[in-house]
Amino acid sequence: MKLKFAALIAVLALTSSVFAAPLAPALGSITITGPDSWNATSITFPSQGTVQSATGTFAFLTGKSVDLQSFTFSSANGVTLFASPGAPQSALMDFVISGPVNVVSDTAQFLSLTGSGTFNEFLTLPAPGTFSLTSTAGGTTTFTINASTTPTPEPSSLILLGTALVSGSGMVLRRRRVRG
Repeated sequence: MKLKFAALIAVLALTSSVFAAPLAPALGSITITGPDSWNATSITFPSQGTVQSATGTFAFLTGKSVDLQSFTFSSANGVTLFASPGAPQSALMDFVISGPVNVVSDTAQFLSLTGSGTFNEFLTLPAPGTFSLTSTAGGTTTFTINASTTPTPEPSSLILLGTALVSGSGMVLRRRRVRG
């Protein structure tokens, strides 16, 4: 009996350590506006932007200022597009461009860019995301960033399933021994 109990405890401990994972990734969208200037190859942000709206895990940033980083379209990979104040050491959240920036439209009156990147949020897993940036001749940028990821089961559900399977198999083995 003690051996069975020890085996059950070992399985539960193993299940807990295997399925224990960091917190879920950031999910939602964020819309930021701020002053800018641009030319055919780059965009410059002279000051911070303001979060106009945010959903999901980003909702706490609504109405707050964020740091914006200027970049060159052709070499934007690795640039931190925006970060909550305190970046990079103590930023609660940032978005790092991880691919090419696509220039959708670039005229004297209007700039439109799209691209992809990664959200990094304090105490969460990195999440892939996309951004679209528009700017008008008035010098105001609006960009929307969306984070998405495939959902993964939470660790506690997997532990509960593992416990049920172990308990069920133990009951079946006990019944077989009693009958035989």
